[in-house]
Parts: sequence; structure tokens; C-alpha cells
Amino acid sequence: MMNQDLEYLGLSSLKKVYGGHIFVQFNPKLCYVGNMKWQKLFLSRATSQKSFLVGNADETETCSK
Repeated sequence: MMNQDLEYLGLSSLKKVYGGHIFVQFNPKLCYVGNMKWQKLFLSRATSQKSFLVGNADETETCSK
């Protein structure tokens, strides 16, 4: 997911990710995406599924701590 203006994911109803990985990358206005417990969404804790969170506002001084 890449969007220069994205500030909110709006995934409050998301309960499980049954297959594939989670990519949230290069969203310079998106804060706190790194605080989410992405691994809990995967079907199994022993799965090879991964979350990739890169280049979001969490990694800069943009977000208030």
C-alpha cells in the first residue's frame, strides 16, 4: 500500500489475514502503523507470513510520540 496522502488505514474490522504478506510502505503521512500487532492477524503464529512496514511517518519526526 503506497499513498502520499494516506493518514489513516481504517482497518478496524480486519480480524485475520489468511494468506500472503502485509505491505504498508512509503506513506509519509501515515503514523502509528508500526504500533499495530500485525502478527496477531495472521492465520497461524507459525506461518511464513510477514509484515513489511517501511518508509511510513512512524520512522520520522512527523508523528507526535
